[in-house]
Amino acid sequence: MELKSTFDPGKPACFRHKGKSQEHVAVQRALVAALPIGEAQQERAFPAISRVADVVWLPRRVVFEVQCSPISLREVLSRSEEYASQGFQVVWVLHEKNFNRDHLSPSEIFLRGQRSYFTNIDHLGRGEVYDQTEKIVFNRRYFKGEAYRVDIQLLPKRKRVIKPRKPKFSLVEELSSFCRYVLLYFLKKASKESFRG
Repeated sequence: MELKSTFDPGKPACFRHKGKSQEHVAVQRALVAALPIGEAQQERAFPAISRVADVVWLPRRVVFEVQCSPISLREVLSRSEEYASQGFQVVWVLHEKNFNRDHLSPSEIFLRGQRSYFTNIDHLGRGEVYDQTEKIVFNRRYFKGEAYRVDIQLLPKRKRVIKPRKPKFSLVEELSSFCRYVLLYFLKKASKESFRG
């Protein structure tokens, strides 16, 4: 089965929003508003790769991909590699209506190792782009730290675009990390109980 691209560079940007949720469009608008005036474009076409980027920050050569719906790891890798082939790095903005849950999809596991943030911006544009500290083991998020707002204008500059690599999975590393986490949990619990008694 061959997938057909819905890319149409001649279509005005306002018509390319078709099929996107109100939250998706609100996040796009919030990103453009957060960047310096005149430096960002919403719904910018990349005809060479048949893609339309959600938001492009031209001077920094950054593409912001807003993701409100589930996405496959294959599609994440494809988009990242295609934008990299055009000299752009990708920053993923994951909406918490489908991301930042206890169980992670393979794409979210990969993206949390890349430049990615979360958002809770609603259809009226209320909310923020944020990040957090977290502990992820296998496909489970065991700990979420307090959310802190991200100023996207302060993204570090990169001298070159690095193509994403497939995540490495080491069962031994993950198991030892998980065992350390469980051991620390029980040690902490035991120390609290011995302190009380």
